[in-house]
Amino acid sequence: MEPWNDTGIYLEKGGEYRFEAKGQWMDRNIKCGPEGTNDGKFYPEEIFHTAGTLWGKLEEIIKKLTKNDQADFLGTRREEKIPWFALVGAVANGGNPKKDGTPAPHETFKIGKKCRHVPKKPGYLYAYANDAWNFYRNNRGSVHLKITRVR
Repeated sequence: MEPWNDTGIYLEKGGEYRFEAKGQWMDRNIKCGPEGTNDGKFYPEEIFHTAGTLWGKLEEIIKKLTKNDQADFLGTRREEKIPWFALVGAVANGGNPKKDGTPAPHETFKIGKKCRHVPKKPGYLYAYANDAWNFYRNNRGSVHLKITRVR
């Protein structure tokens, strides 16, 4: 499983898109669908998710205190407000780096099983499981994503 999956689809600013995903993937031995691991079942390996979530709360505090949105602790979710292993969409529309050289953030949103999204700026769509950076090697499986432009 890759940390970035290029869909090859260009989303237009202001266009409304419907996303529908199905399938199953695994984070080591934790089975889940595109909604992530918040399914009410507990796997022993989820203790690492719990630790990563707590570590992520500290990461958020550090980001606020230092005004550094790029702070990223090893073992934390890529998107702290989205469940572990949920399907995430990223519109590559961050633009040029900020004046201090840090990259401008892309527009991210939870796709899960289904959602609708209207991009604020145009860009190519990427998708990924919301895991911790550098922890994709133990993942397997896939979900299939259907995208329909509504308007």
